[in-house]
Order: sequence, then C-alpha cells, then structure tokens
Amino acid sequence: MGTRLGGWCYTYNESRNKWNFVSVGGAAPYGWICSGNVSTDANTITTPCS
Repeated sequence: MGTRLGGWCYTYNESRNKWNFVSVGGAAPYGWICSGNVSTDANTITTPCS
C-alpha cells in the first residue's frame, strides 16, 4: 500500500499525458505526479489547473 495523496487539479502535457497536482494530507509538500503512477482514484480529480 502506498501513500494517500490529496488531489487539487490536473493538466495535460504536450504528449497528452495527464498530470495531477497533489499533496500529502492537504499540506506541503505539493507536487506533480503523472496519472499513470497513481491508482484509478486519480480520475476523481475533476478541476483543471489554470
């Protein structure tokens, strides 16, 4: 079992890979993770990053 992340928003890069902006427990550190590296729960992140 891995670390549970909180997702904030998502974006796509030039190669059409989906990236999620996440944090651990809703606090810093924040960062980007490719959706291919997380469970299917990442599909619940529905807010596009602006």
